[in-house]
Amino acid sequence: VVAGDISMPELTALATKALGAWTGAAVDRMAIATPPETARRIEVVDMPGAPQTQLYVAAVAAARSTDDYQVLRVLNEVLGGLFSSRINMNLRERNGYTYGARSRFTFRRGAGPFSFLKAHFF
Repeated sequence: VVAGDISMPELTALATKALGAWTGAAVDRMAIATPPETARRIEVVDMPGAPQTQLYVAAVAAARSTDDYQVLRVLNEVLGGLFSSRINMNLRERNGYTYGARSRFTFRRGAGPFSFLKAHFF
């Protein structure tokens, strides 16, 4: 990465001076393993006197390299990624159950998490 007031010929000269004699071989990319499947589980954390309840639902989802990347991003915005999403409008505006609810993909090189619902019920 190069930043600053430099011309391409100056940059080429600096790069050649620093790296011109380098003869290293390319490194193979490590394969990313698919995460092992785990059994479904429910964790309840009892906090007596807490004014709110939070509900989190998550699953392993697609990697950033999936052909459906753009489709999944748009789907998530409609479903729960925006304040005006279906999840938030249904639970918050129509039913008054929560301050807010949303969903999110976390795209990574390998499969990353998808949080389907993160709500603060009162």
